[in-house]
Amino acid sequence: MIQYKGKDYTELNFNECVEFEKELLQKVLAAGRAGMGDAMIHQLNVFISLLRDQKAEAIRKEMKQKGDDKEDGIVLDTDPSPEFEMLEKTESYTPMAKPQVSLTRADKLRIAQTYKTARDPEAVKMAEMYKNGK
Repeated sequence: MIQYKGKDYTELNFNECVEFEKELLQKVLAAGRAGMGDAMIHQLNVFISLLRDQKAEAIRKEMKQKGDDKEDGIVLDTDPSPEFEMLEKTESYTPMAKPQVSLTRADKLRIAQTYKTARDPEAVKMAEMYKNGK
């Protein structure tokens, strides 16, 4: 069973769940950096998902203890007059035309020569093509 500071994970309150979740997330990060197996990381993620469920349950339990009668805890504002002023739609601007760049054969050759074979073999083929005048 999963335990945190001597308590079963189903007995943890919200704050303890948050602390335990932080520790487990740090362990997942450390396991990923250390190159541990996917099974170990998956198991930690399963524990985290169980802990998140327990955290939601702890919130529900604390709400019931406070005597909150609302089921979902959501309050909607029904005031018809908005406090914020509505912004008008701004005019759309036409995009600027992109300048056309024309490169000379020497410029193309210089750019193509900056690529190494290990980086981009297609660029090396292009460089050879410009050298040969094709």
